[in-house]
Amino acid sequence: MRHFISLPNGSIQFIKRGIPPDEIPGFEVDPGDSYLFHPVLPPCAARTYVTIEGDCCPISRHMRHCTKYGFYQMTPLQCKTCYAEGKSIPIELGIEKLVS
Repeated sequence: MRHFISLPNGSIQFIKRGIPPDEIPGFEVDPGDSYLFHPVLPPCAARTYVTIEGDCCPISRHMRHCTKYGFYQMTPLQCKTCYAEGKSIPIELGIEKLVS
């Protein structure tokens, strides 16, 4: 059994021991850390991710922003609720709807 820590942003971090998990249902692996998994969220053109580049650390996503509502950091529940209520911005309409 693998042990993990639930992070406030909805992600989960596995203990860095042995081979990292291949796949976790409902989560996607962070491109910079194979032991860190982020919740899969519905598609939305307003959601962006901050990436950090450093000399000592790999590139990794760490925070979700919502450009539609101006949320600096949003939770997976906020994102899923917005999508369920039909308020999210479809990817194909993204630029036009965000600008208007």
